[in-house]
Amino acid sequence: MGNSYPWVFIGSNNNMWKVYLNSSSELMYKIIYENGKWTEEKLIDTNVVEFSICIQDQTIHIVYANKKCELRYCTRKDEKWFGEKICDIQKNDFEIQTLKALISQDKMHIFYLLKSKGSSNRGILKHCIWDGKKVKQYNIQYIVLSDRIKTYYQVYAEKKNLIKIFFVSNNKDELSLGYSEYKEGLWTDSKRLYGIHGSNVTFKVLKTHYTINIINKMKENFTYSLEHVCIEEDTMNMKNYKIYAGKEEPVEPIIFSVEDTLFTSWLKEDNVFCSKYNLDKWETPIEINKDLKESINAYVFLDNKKLNDAYIVYGIENTSLKIISFEQISKNTVKALSKEKSDMSNYDEYVERLKQKSKTIYYENNILKEKINFLNKEIKQKKLNINEYENRLIKIGGEKKVLKENYDFFIQVKENIQKELENTKNQLENYKLFINKLQGNLDKKERNNNRLKQEITYLMKENLKVKQELKFEKNKSIVDKLFKKK
Repeated sequence: MGNSYPWVFIGSNNNMWKVYLNSSSELMYKIIYENGKWTEEKLIDTNVVEFSICIQDQTIHIVYANKKCELRYCTRKDEKWFGEKICDIQKNDFEIQTLKALISQDKMHIFYLLKSKGSSNRGILKHCIWDGKKVKQYNIQYIVLSDRIKTYYQVYAEKKNLIKIFFVSNNKDELSLGYSEYKEGLWTDSKRLYGIHGSNVTFKVLKTHYTINIINKMKENFTYSLEHVCIEEDTMNMKNYKIYAGKEEPVEPIIFSVEDTLFTSWLKEDNVFCSKYNLDKWETPIEINKDLKESINAYVFLDNKKLNDAYIVYGIENTSLKIISFEQISKNTVKALSKEKSDMSNYDEYVERLKQKSKTIYYENNILKEKINFLNKEIKQKKLNINEYENRLIKIGGEKKVLKENYDFFIQVKENIQKELENTKNQLENYKLFINKLQGNLDKKERNNNRLKQEITYLMKENLKVKQELKFEKNKSIVDKLFKKK
């Protein structure tokens, strides 16, 4: 969402805030308090080129890019602004365009287009996730730029973990509109929806129950056109409707829903025109503010009651600001159309409308039949899936039973082995005791043997000594006898 328009929102104290860029690239804000008048404008930061705002739990979060190619963040606490740098943006002859911030699962999701400077027609659609500390970056899509369009993408968060982005890229003689989804932490491959011809192209996306509604503005051969493309989300079937064709440009067209009825409105000078979707076609556009004499401007309105809900609105600004709500536009449109219908006296036209209504009902019935057939096929497929799951559960139950039997068997084997192990351990202990006892007896006998050896050695020595003494005595006796004979 471009920042050529100011952002407005209701603050925590029911005060109207306005945040905008002035001609000096200064990010400014001012507030309407109870007196109903604007305060003096105050500065947030300088050298700002793009910004986007989110509100969560009454806290204002601003993400912006500056001329230093920095992506920065600031918030307001105790009536003071606190800021920090998120990351540096890729320079290399690129500039940032169309910054958009969303909050999902307590993380800041930041989107922007890196647009090549100079004569190159290259661009990269970027996605950054910031958790307050770290930054994770994705390249969503490479874009071929064109002077036939200014805003190349629109993004919105549908669920907690689902983000959808619609984008336009130049494809020779047409602008190709495609989309991609971010879910479970990844971006899906992009898919082409349709082509847009002409110049001065803009597009707006509105998600309603089961359908995606896109309005395209284009200019061909000096004629401006508004068309509505309705896409059934389950089948991706598309239908095209013409809303407006004329020489005067419909400025800032928007599409919105009130009580499940689609409306498209746009500006012509200081007039608001609106068309209502009715019975498979768009009513003739009608001017709804003929009595207003004041200048009407466009703003980005941020609904602080719904996270990430920002959309274009019209307003009248002087010393204060009056927003023209969607409910007011739809009410004035229905009132003006009712007045025209009450003045209609042409019976043939009335009959033709009834015929058209019958055709529409018949057509819608056929669509419902197709949807019923589609749902029946889905139900049949889901029943097959359920039967398959039930068979898998039965198979798993049988496998579980076998596993339990095997488990019980293994437990029994384990217990038997445990008992055998205990018996073996007891036998081993007894064997160790027996061995120790034998070793003790062996040691004792070894000592006795050594003692006996010592005694034998001693006795042998004594015996030898006795023998020597006997021999000596014997020899002595012989000598004595010899001497006696003499």
